[in-house]
Amino acid sequence: MLTRLIEFVLEKLLGAVGEKLRDRFGPPALTVELPPPVNPIGLISAGGSRIPHWSVKLRFLVRPGNPRDILELHLDEEGVGRWHVDEIFKEDTGRAVPWPIHVQTTEEVWIRTRSARSF
Repeated sequence: MLTRLIEFVLEKLLGAVGEKLRDRFGPPALTVELPPPVNPIGLISAGGSRIPHWSVKLRFLVRPGNPRDILELHLDEEGVGRWHVDEIFKEDTGRAVPWPIHVQTTEEVWIRTRSARSF
């Protein structure tokens, strides 16, 4: 019970701090969206085991006049760890994304990942 109360208070305090920071400094410099439709997590079979995998489109947004470079991209799952990134590619060309990913205003890429844990 005490743990839940502490978590609730911290959540409210951090939420208030986040709102004040947004009011003072504006929106974050880089925002990541999962544009619809979002693919569900599926399973692939490899050597008799089944491994969760996910192919999903990511949209990166930056404030106008404030370009950003993305140097690293990964997916972490609580209790499992970092998923393996198999491929990051552009939808229109199907080619791998060159690093760093330069975002002027908006950039969309697909990421294919698989879990570090198999079933």
